[in-house]
Order: sequence, then C-alpha cells, then structure tokens
Amino acid sequence: MRTGEWRTWEPGGWLGADVGGATLLIVGPGAIGSAVARRAEGFGMRVLTAGRDDELLPLLGEADFVS
Repeated sequence: MRTGEWRTWEPGGWLGADVGGATLLIVGPGAIGSAVARRAEGFGMRVLTAGRDDELLPLLGEADFVS
C-alpha cells in the first residue's frame, strides 16, 4: 500500500496464471516430478525435464514455469 501498487480488492486478483499452452520445466524427473508432469499435461502444458546430466540453462530459457 505504501508504494501505491495496491488499489483495491478485485475478484480476478486471486485467480493465478493461465497455464494452458505454457511450458513447464521439471528439474529432477523422479517419482514426484513424473506425477507433476502427468498433472501438467492434463492442463495442456508442454513439459520439459532436466535430470542430473542435462544442461539446465537452455531449458530455463524455454520454460514459463519451473518446478
């Protein structure tokens, strides 16, 4: 409030980001990462994974979200 960025309450302010069609990068595609990937695909997200031997920086440039 001090910076003047918050004006008032609005219903759409708590809806979050639209993830449909976005790209999700999962770092560590183990059991939990695989479960997250299945759920993300259900929302129509493109899923990238990065394991121990993968180069992370190029994948970060493609990702809209990282988990």
